[in-house]
Amino acid sequence: MRLEVEINRMNRPRAVRPHVSYQEPTDIREVLSQAEVNVILTALEDEYCRTILESMSGSFSTAQQVSERCDMPISTTYRKLNKLVEVGLVDTSIRLRRSGHHTKEFAKGFQALTVRMDGPEGMFIEIDTQSPG
Repeated sequence: MRLEVEINRMNRPRAVRPHVSYQEPTDIREVLSQAEVNVILTALEDEYCRTILESMSGSFSTAQQVSERCDMPISTTYRKLNKLVEVGLVDTSIRLRRSGHHTKEFAKGFQALTVRMDGPEGMFIEIDTQSPG
């Protein structure tokens, strides 16, 4: 699924457009509030959030693994991961263990993300959530 967020010249969001795979050629549009668009842009503006996103692959990792890969304190890692989960850029999963000590894991929730300016048309944020292959 591909989501597209469009902000017109007056900084008002116009639409989020999920592009469903070729098997389901429907075009569903959902309008986002300016606050929702701002939250996504703020997360992308944050250097720690970008570092975390760049370090993530398609597989799930614990916060400790992300913290070590990104060389950042675990408290900062949790704070930024929670922010990324909140805006929908990171997915979570719980690894169940027989010991009862379950582990929360995180993975990038998209394949590609593009932010572009289209002159008088406004700003676009495109999030491709299709899994590769």
